[in-house]
Amino acid sequence: MYYWIRHFEDDTPSDTGLDTQWLTVNVKDDLISSSGHAPVFIHFGSISVEVRPGASMALLSDVVHVLQNQ
Repeated sequence: MYYWIRHFEDDTPSDTGLDTQWLTVNVKDDLISSSGHAPVFIHFGSISVEVRPGASMALLSDVVHVLQNQ
């Protein structure tokens, strides 16, 4: 770590004289909604499980339990 402290110790931010400019981004709420309409993918090693809305939570719990014990 001492190497990196010394390495960056001499670095000073350069002043380019440019002001920061901000860009407005409009995001549609329905694209990032957590309403549960999209499936959830669970990856465990080489196994992938797709959980769709309305899936049985008891079955999902059993599947996760089996994967944890593998």
